[in-house]
Amino acid sequence: MSDVTAFEKSTSLCMYLRNGGKDPRKIGRMWRAAFSRVLREMGFNRKARKVMWDMLALGNWKRLHQTEEEKLKTREEWLEALQWEVFYCSDRWSLDRLTRCHWLYRQWAGI
Repeated sequence: MSDVTAFEKSTSLCMYLRNGGKDPRKIGRMWRAAFSRVLREMGFNRKARKVMWDMLALGNWKRLHQTEEEKLKTREEWLEALQWEVFYCSDRWSLDRLTRCHWLYRQWAGI
């Protein structure tokens, strides 16, 4: 059982990105660890966290689809948006904030 908090996991991701980290696999692992820890701290069990990872922010709502302007963003711009959103949310996570960050992650990852 890890004693690392959601705040620490999310700020670790932000620091990695801020220091020029670009490895997609590492970014994915770090975001998944932060995502899972946020949900764990909210009381979600392991199975629920996996379901949330796979199903949260899928786009079954018009507002979850990219606007015409967003369609022009580069992968780097999506990553920067994710970094800033995770940084902003890191000390005040909610399900809404987690959804916003996961949506940004999905845009960057091309999921």
